[in-house]
Amino acid sequence: MFQNIGGGRAKCRVCQPEIILKTPDGSTSALHRHALVKHKKEYERSKTVESTLQPTLQQFIQKKAVSATKKIALDKAVVEMICIDLEPISVVQKKGFAKVLQTSEPNYKLPSRQYITEKLLPDLYNKTMSEIKAALQISHAIALTTDLWTSCTTNSYMGLTGHFFNETTKELECKTLSCIEFDGRHTAAALKARLLEASNDFGVTDKTSAIVADGAANIKKALNDMNVPHFACFAHVLNLVVTHAVESTELLTELRAKVSKVVGLTKRSTTASEVLTKCQKTVGMTSILKLKQDVPTRWNSMYDMMARFHQLKSAINLFVAEYPSDSVSPFSPAEWKAIQALEEVLKPLLSVTKELSSEKYPSLSKVVPLTKSLMTFYRNQSQKVSST
Repeated sequence: MFQNIGGGRAKCRVCQPEIILKTPDGSTSALHRHALVKHKKEYERSKTVESTLQPTLQQFIQKKAVSATKKIALDKAVVEMICIDLEPISVVQKKGFAKVLQTSEPNYKLPSRQYITEKLLPDLYNKTMSEIKAALQISHAIALTTDLWTSCTTNSYMGLTGHFFNETTKELECKTLSCIEFDGRHTAAALKARLLEASNDFGVTDKTSAIVADGAANIKKALNDMNVPHFACFAHVLNLVVTHAVESTELLTELRAKVSKVVGLTKRSTTASEVLTKCQKTVGMTSILKLKQDVPTRWNSMYDMMARFHQLKSAINLFVAEYPSDSVSPFSPAEWKAIQALEEVLKPLLSVTKELSSEKYPSLSKVVPLTKSLMTFYRNQSQKVSST
């Protein structure tokens, strides 16, 4: 409705040339007041036209497309998240995940599963593989660790990890070089072939200083046939020591089985789990905890089970008294004392295992002093028991 004629003045297009409005401070309040008082119909009509032509902020944002550079960066971040957090590719189809990205970047469209599988993942894999190989190429030596395990679906896998000093970053690094499904029998020849295949692929066969593995006969023979220095995993040895000690002591074997029954019951039965929760509240516990099950192949899991069981002693006593089951029975004072003693005996092994499981510094030199420390500790414990 108004024409800017300069000098801080505006002319009304409706009643010109009669009225010239002065706006020395640049304010439009005088223009607004003039339009409402003198030309209300024209003003309302102009506002209607303006509203149809002026896009809303949301419309403006939606029209502005994400730049190609930002799209590539966001796609890369999504696929890296999938790899780092071990998320399924189908996460890109989750409504909640899409909503988070939509909130932060409304114009970004998530890549499809097919595009991730056929394009983004292979590109990231090749890039990461090239970077690792480049770092290994200029590295003077590398130590390898390997292990085989069976998944809950009875599929067998073999992993190979490389530990080396990165000449570029000047840091000790740990990289997973291979994790493959292992078909067929686990013979020494088959293990050797898979290890050589992976080490040759990364060009580290001739610069491997040592390989760490468990003490199974097949892997020991495979490493002997490869003519490379090898060591038994000390943390694995400690776990075997604990297993052998418990299995060779009837009292501990029975106690372990009795504790395991209670734990297993609360894991299998929702009713039992609810009763245990109620018992914890009854004895005044504010933080509700779950029992932990001992898994023979998981290091320190026996300590975890006994420590948590002893932590919930009051609730457990109430639980076995209230829960109707023939598979669980009350624990005597002597059994609770044995559980506490076993917890104290196993705790140093947990500390040693953690100390030896570092990825950022070598740990082989610590084996002897840590072994001597453990022997001293258990010798003193034995003397205390003998004197009581």
